[in-house]
This record gives sequence, C-alpha cells and structure tokens, in this order.
Amino acid sequence: MRDRYLLDTNIASLVIKGTRPKVMERLSRQPRARVGVSVITEMELRFGLERLDDATRLEARVNEFLHAVPVLELPPEISRAYAKVRTALERHGRAIGPLDTIIAAHAVAVGAVLVTNNVREFGRVKGLRLEDWS
Repeated sequence: MRDRYLLDTNIASLVIKGTRPKVMERLSRQPRARVGVSVITEMELRFGLERLDDATRLEARVNEFLHAVPVLELPPEISRAYAKVRTALERHGRAIGPLDTIIAAHAVAVGAVLVTNNVREFGRVKGLRLEDWS
C-alpha cells in the first residue's frame, strides 16, 4: 500500500508562497487522493490571512491551494490518538504546541506520513512517520 501524506502548515505555506521548487515538484508527483491537509492547517492558514491588513492576493493563493489539496476533517479516532500523543509528550516533558499536537494526532489517527520541515518538534511524537520535502 502506498503512503498517504498529511501536509503540515509550514509545508502548506511553502507551497502557497511558491518559494521551494523541491516541495512543489514532490507534491506534483503525488496523486491527489494520497495528499491532504488537516482542517487544523486550514484554520491556521485562514488565521494568518485574517491578521494581515491587505491579503487579497495571498487569500486567492490560499483558496487555490485549499481547492487543489483536500482538507481532511478530524476523524472519530482522533480523540484517542490525541490523548495518547499528548500524554506521552507531557510525561517526557517534551510537549509541542497545542495545534501541532492535534495535527500530529490527526496523522497518527489516519495512518498518514506527516510532511513537515519542523522534524525537530514533530520528531518528539513516538510512532509518527515524518518526511521533510523541503
């Protein structure tokens, strides 16, 4: 079975900005059905837009990206995955940001590889498969 990929917010931002051809090339080789972003990533992208005074051009690019890459809703399995991920991180004194914890749990719950250039932080999550396309 081929891997499914969940793009982290930082990778999504690189795609939207178009600043990393390597990321764009790797994404273009993946079938649409194998790639997605968490609804949490959509929330973070839209929050970023809201903070800007004039984001008309960037908003168009974000919308284009979200039209091209499926946004995955949180599955029922995420509750348990989140509880396990967060508990393990906190027990070892290695917590990560709350939204990153949810994104990591989302990837675990759906059995996806998390694509991020923040491997240092997400690498703390035991059992989370990671790739850095940047």
